[in-house]
Amino acid sequence: MCITPTKQSASRGTNQDDITSQKYEDKHVLKLNKTTDFIKGAIFVDSYIRPERIFTANKKIILKSVGIVSKDIMDKTIKIIVNILNQ
Repeated sequence: MCITPTKQSASRGTNQDDITSQKYEDKHVLKLNKTTDFIKGAIFVDSYIRPERIFTANKKIILKSVGIVSKDIMDKTIKIIVNILNQ
């Protein structure tokens, strides 16, 4: 999951969250439905966003975009990240 509010920031690097298809039990994990949680595109299987595994990546290592998550999923992810940082 790339968190890039503008195209300009995406040109320098993007903040990434780990997404895995493996069921993961953690209080910060957010389930990502393979079709209904996207406003554009989709993924092949239901997956899990792990906001506690945030990292920055250079755009050159991103192979492709598979979709855009809904505003609700993005808002929930950002809220979890903010809560983690405020602990």
